[in-house]
Amino acid sequence: MGKKEYILPACGGTSHDSLVITIVLRYKGSTLYLFVIRERIINDMELLDWQDGIARVVNNRTLYVRLLGYFVETQGNVMDQVKAALAADNQEEAHNLVHTLKGTAGNLGAKALWAAAEEVNAAMRNGQDFTDALVVLEDVLNRTCEAMRQFQ
Repeated sequence: MGKKEYILPACGGTSHDSLVITIVLRYKGSTLYLFVIRERIINDMELLDWQDGIARVVNNRTLYVRLLGYFVETQGNVMDQVKAALAADNQEEAHNLVHTLKGTAGNLGAKALWAAAEEVNAAMRNGQDFTDALVVLEDVLNRTCEAMRQFQ
């Protein structure tokens, strides 16, 4: 049905801390379900640990920036591909796409994205429901891609 995001300052944290609450409304049949998804964002370093990412490419900042651009170009729309694979009942392809996203994110220092992809990956692997985790993954992917675009 729809999604609304509320960002609240976290208590007792640094000035960069915030609590993101995402409200998702979904119809299943004739019943309306409300999902509340909470996640803690520490700061932009949590989305993109550029120091870790640059260290992984032997401190070559130019290469790292190029890899970020390539990631946004090739992985920025991966959730559309995952949804299409799931709609076609191709769980294996969806799992492979999420697994690739997880590995690539980890190699670039996109730690929040790695964690969100790992949650979906593990749920898929174990045959558990991953619907809510997929919503979170898409949100984290979008915010991570934006952080990557802004990285100079």
